[in-house]
Order: sequence, then structure tokens, then C-alpha cells
Amino acid sequence: MTNTKLTDHSASNSPTHVSNEYGSEADEDEYAEEEDWTVSETIIRPFTLQLPPPLLPMTSSVVQSHDAKPTESAPAPKFPPPARPGDPVKWPSQEQRIPGKPGNLNISGLVTFDRRDRVELSHCYLERNLVTNGGWLDNVVWVVNTKNKSDLAYLDEILARSPLYLKSDHAEMRRTVSRETMYIKIEDIVWFAKDTIERLVARKLISHDALAISANIVNNPPVNFLHYHAGALHPYLPDLPKGFNFSAPESKAEQGDGKSGSKQVQELAEKVGEHSTLFKALANHVHNITWKSSGYPNWTGPEDFVWSSDWNIPLPNHRWLRVPDDRALNRTPVAHFTYEGGRSKNESWAMASQQHYSLLENIEKEKLNLYKFDRPWDVKDDYIQLSFLAILGGDILDTDILDRLDIQGDTLQRDTGRPILIEGTALAAHFNFMHQDGVPTTDLLARYKSLAADQACLAPSPSASD
Repeated sequence: MTNTKLTDHSASNSPTHVSNEYGSEADEDEYAEEEDWTVSETIIRPFTLQLPPPLLPMTSSVVQSHDAKPTESAPAPKFPPPARPGDPVKWPSQEQRIPGKPGNLNISGLVTFDRRDRVELSHCYLERNLVTNGGWLDNVVWVVNTKNKSDLAYLDEILARSPLYLKSDHAEMRRTVSRETMYIKIEDIVWFAKDTIERLVARKLISHDALAISANIVNNPPVNFLHYHAGALHPYLPDLPKGFNFSAPESKAEQGDGKSGSKQVQELAEKVGEHSTLFKALANHVHNITWKSSGYPNWTGPEDFVWSSDWNIPLPNHRWLRVPDDRALNRTPVAHFTYEGGRSKNESWAMASQQHYSLLENIEKEKLNLYKFDRPWDVKDDYIQLSFLAILGGDILDTDILDRLDIQGDTLQRDTGRPILIEGTALAAHFNFMHQDGVPTTDLLARYKSLAADQACLAPSPSASD
């Protein structure tokens, strides 16, 4: 397998915020001015890891020996000892890059390549995490799961960016797994923090009995229920166009079953033809967008309006806006969260969307600590989507864990006698499940693309320029 050389793409400007309101075909309102946000990083000395030896020349082949041995013995990572047995490890502050990749450990990304609109986001964060850019990933294997020619051509663009980018398919990947390599499995992830991979690896190195370590993932049970109760979710509602009848009894709190409001939304969506002014305004909106919630007006509407979590999908490329009163959370979709049978229930597309808009707000306001917990969460028989996890190659070869999309109440952990843990300080965002097909009708992918261009993409980048 060979990779082409790094290509030269022209740099592009980061997307700017929207300037026109699209709520009405006739009226135009100015968006709120975007504040001048300057985020200053606080340098905090992290826990000590031994610095790696100078990098050896890398091969571009995906083939590795199953019996490969670590190149050179290196001291184990050193962590500050807890004050008392059972006390949590003292981690660095949020989103600080952790230096000192263990020199005797090969770390490889296993990233599913199926939907371009997801990959063009995740690749920016992955590129930042390559060892050549100061990260911990020795290489990234893109596991192809599509036959779309256009998407495969885009993958070729990505492969050309680094000799550490490799291409494989599922069968080949299984044959080339090395037992001693630490693998970071990623699928349908649209954002992860600067320190997520380091924290997953660090937790796995001190949790020898764990089968795998999962990230703390937004829109992934069981932790989304915890995020709700920890105050990480905020009141957001869809920006409905002019003509929605807020006075309908079924649209008000504690009245009716919401069917009338749902019908209104469906009828409005059906009226938005591809040649209408509103449709064009919505399409233009996602090409002129900022990820920051401060760049948008607040949601306006009656104080007793409730958006039902099971209403039909609204307009294409529609946006959600912040309700200024935090007490309004109880009339937004996430208020319907329940926890039952080892997972949070009622995970509608609206709940997922609200989680994503809340995450973007928390990133802007530097409030990611709202999601975090120190002690690892033992999944036990709870449900978990296997979207972002660290696992040793030997455990991949000895189990079928990578053949599973999720785990709940099966025999894997019981048969192996080894838990799957969630690392509460390693943050990521999973875009949507199959039953959350309304999430892609929002402007969230465009907002995440703006975020990646602003904070992660190395210019020139296919993600930033397309």
C-alpha cells in the first residue's frame, strides 16, 4: 500500500456568522453582533510521562506483525499518587495537550470512513493528534465502509496529507492488528477535545484489567442523562418560520398531545420547495455560519410554548436558538430524558440536537468541566455505543468487540471478566444514531465545520476549503 505525497491546497478563510434572519420570506432581521472572543489558554503542569525517544522512520504500509515487540523498554508513565487509596487521579485542566507520549507504545487510530460530512470534521482533529504535530497517534488507519466514488476521492485527498495516514478495509484491518499496539477506535465523531486521546491512553495504562476505555461522549448513553443532571444542557428550541401558530392549545405547556403543533411543522416543511425564497435563505445560511452561539439572536416565542420531543422533522438546514431564560429547560426536548434498563430513554433527534447546541455553547464559554467526572464509570450491563474507545490489539484479536456497534447486557464483559470503563475527562461528540435522522436537517454539521476550521484544521485542509 502506498500513499501519495502531501498536496498543497490553498488556504481558506474561516466561515463568518450569518447576517440575515431567515425566519420569514418577507422580513429580514439583523443577527446579533458576534462578540470579540479571545480565549487565553492557562498553562498547567500536567502529570509526568517519560518523553519518547527520537522517532524512527515510519513505514507507509498498513501491515504489521501480530507478534511485534515493543522497540525499547521505557519507564512506565508516572502519575501523581492519590492522597488516599481510591482517590481520583489528579488530571490537568480541561483541553490541555499532554506531553510525553510513552516511547515504548505504538498508538494507532482506527477510523471508520463511510460518510464524508463526518470524516471531513474528524480528520482535522486526528491530524492535530499525529506524532508529527505533537500528538500521540503514530498513524491513522482509515477503514473504508463505502463505495461512493466521490467520497473515496475525498479519502485520497486525506491520504495525500501524511504518510501516517493509511487505508484499509475491515477484513484487512483485522488481519494486520498488532497485539502490542494501542488502538483508538473512532466512528461518527464530529468533535473531540485536544486531550481526549491522551486521557484515554493514560487511563488504559493504569487500568490493566479493563477491556476498553470509552470516551465521555455527548449524545451517547448512558452519560447523556448524567450531562443533563450536571447542568451541561441548556434550553434551545428550533427557530420556526413566520406562520407557526404558537397560540394553538397543543403547543402550550401541559395541554394536548402536541399533534396540532407537529402537523403545523410538517405542513410548513412541505411548503418549502427548492425554488422558494425561504429554501434559498436556509441553504445560504449554512454557507455563512459561525459555530458560536453568541453570533445568533435569542429564541423568541411565548413563555408557555413547548416543543415535543417526538415532533416531525422541521425545515432543512434549520437552526436552533438559545432561550435566554435557563428555567425554560423544562419545556425543551431534553426535559423528557428518562433512565431505564441501563440506558437513557426517549433519545429523539430533537434531544440529540439540543445536546449538540449545548456543547457548542459550552465550548465557547469554556465550561467543558460541566461534562466531566473523575472516577471511571464501569459500564457493567448498561448500554453504550462504541464510538470512541481505546483498546489493545490483543483484545481486538481475542474478542469481537470491533464487530459490534454497541453493547448492552451481553456476555462480552462477563465472559472476559473485564469491564469497559468510561473516562469522564475524555470528551467527544457523536453526531446521531439511525433513529435520530432529524439531526442532519439542522445546521449543526455546518456549525461543527466552522468550529473545526476555527480551532483544529491545519491549512490547507480539505475540510476548511470545501
